Amino acid sequence: MYRKSRHDDELPEISLYFEGRLNPENRWVKMAERLPWQELEADYARHFKSCGRGEVALNVRVAMGALLIKEILGLSDRAVVDAVSENPYLQYFLGFKSFETKPPFNASLMTHFRKRLPAEVINRFNEKIIELSRKDSSPDDDPPPESCGKPDSAPQEPKPENAGTILMDATCVPADIKYPTDLNLVNDAREVTERLIDQLRQQQANPSPRPRTKPQICRRRYLEIIKHPKCGVARRRSALRFLLNAVRRNLEFINVLQQQTDSDVGAATEQIRVIRMVHDQQREMLDRKSHRIDCRIVSLHQPHVRPIVRGKAGRM
Repeated sequence: MYRKSRHDDELPEISLYFEGRLNPENRWVKMAERLPWQELEADYARHFKSCGRGEVALNVRVAMGALLIKEILGLSDRAVVDAVSENPYLQYFLGFKSFETKPPFNASLMTHFRKRLPAEVINRFNEKIIELSRKDSSPDDDPPPESCGKPDSAPQEPKPENAGTILMDATCVPADIKYPTDLNLVNDAREVTERLIDQLRQQQANPSPRPRTKPQICRRRYLEIIKHPKCGVARRRSALRFLLNAVRRNLEFINVLQQQTDSDVGAATEQIRVIRMVHDQQREMLDRKSHRIDCRIVSLHQPHVRPIVRGKAGRM
């Protein structure tokens, strides 16, 4: 059951302890006076039966006011209830006649408030607020134009067009990389070292026999884990150790081929250095049974990228 609330012209003073009085200049008091609460009454009352029986529901001012408090202060549903029970100005904003120390409603009701006041109702409420603000404002309040009294004003320069998006003064920026996992990273390093071995062999006058890098076996061990993500920690660690041994063996082959050909791989020198760092980091984490290491590399092509913790506030 829903009972329509009374809208008095004079707002009652909320009684406080120690004969206190609310400050009429407070932002919540001013906002409560200007908001057209009665505009939401009909839309909100449609969600309740009109038989006149049952417990009386909270009025629309409590529902809409609680949602406004949540958005303005950036609080969670539980924090809204705690803030209202502690702050007399918020209780005045919700239309309570006296200050109550106990919670006025349960935090689970915030979900029902959002269902009973959908987006289209909120939009109409916002339009009504804008309309009332325009009626209250007078033309005399508008500042005079800057060009008034200046006949020889300089022409305005054309506004430059937007050339893109830039992130400034940011502690982190997004990076377009594949989601990093230890197994994928080590397997990518193995494939890169195998390609480097083929490049060095092509530079030889008389190419030596290709080293036994066992690409088929490494690929099979890698796919056994990737295709079965619930294979278990022991099998995953065994496959990671096998691939790390393959990367170490390929790096040794690269050193031997570089000494035989007395040549360098050019731009791949930096990539070899990154692969060595990846191998050392992954080997250390595997031996320590840890998933954290300083300056951890998560991408072979962008070794400068570092991961950060994401999630809700207060959670790791």
